[in-house]
Amino acid sequence: MRSKKKIIITTFIGAIMLLAGCHSVGTDQEQKDNKKTDSETVKIEDIDWNVGEGIIDGDRHIVMNYVNNSKLDIVYFGLDYTEKEEITEEEKQKFYSDIERKFNLSDDDMIKIKEETIGMNTSVERLVKEGDEVSNVPCHYFSGIYYLKDKAHLELMQPDIATIEFVSNGRLYTEYYDFKSQKYSLESDSEETVQWTEKEIGTEIDKPEAEVIKVTLDLDDYLCFDVYGVSESQFEEYMDLCKKRGYTKDADKDEDSYDAERDDGYSVSIDYDQTDCIMDVSVSK
Repeated sequence: MRSKKKIIITTFIGAIMLLAGCHSVGTDQEQKDNKKTDSETVKIEDIDWNVGEGIIDGDRHIVMNYVNNSKLDIVYFGLDYTEKEEITEEEKQKFYSDIERKFNLSDDDMIKIKEETIGMNTSVERLVKEGDEVSNVPCHYFSGIYYLKDKAHLELMQPDIATIEFVSNGRLYTEYYDFKSQKYSLESDSEETVQWTEKEIGTEIDKPEAEVIKVTLDLDDYLCFDVYGVSESQFEEYMDLCKKRGYTKDADKDEDSYDAERDDGYSVSIDYDQTDCIMDVSVSK
């Protein structure tokens, strides 16, 4: 699954940035030229969302659902909840007792939890076109370790911040909506919708045909990228392209991944997320 790979790559990226500094795909001038956008944006009213009870794998969860009613493609939608202003101390103590019992938390765990504001978060990273629906996205307490399943706990919270990443005029923009102030904030920088490396390693693998490609690591000997909106058949087709490029040595394949090497020392790794239709690809030497 892509989540495990993401943790490894994210850690690796952090180490590289500390050593070499961060330089994104594209020139510095391109970044300066795209500080703000006059393009169409997605508003919270364009997203028909709700949070409530749902069933995941036969178990009752608190889930998020949404329909994209905007005219733009959404690639990420997330919600952060915070505790209600009118929450009582008695309600807080019951909440802490509940989660301590549910998750068998230690005294040290509870000290850390009580330092945080009661809240939950939920998000989905998926290419969602106009009229498309996303359903049964799980919600998590606090930083996302534990699933939120108790409706009574949800009733202690209220929406705080929505994060929306969308495509407009061939670029990716990230916008935040503050439920309290009812105001929007647009990130100053945008990104190309279809990204690719200019390094030689980019010639050692086929650039996928896709509406959204995000380069997540761009080094001389290591390239990682995510491809959005990929069907199972497209995953299979791309895997075949890699095989034609010679990536067949010590091959390891299952229904949603492919790993193989080439005689010249290059290796490729492909992970396909069937739920979010995202293909994670890395090539290295």
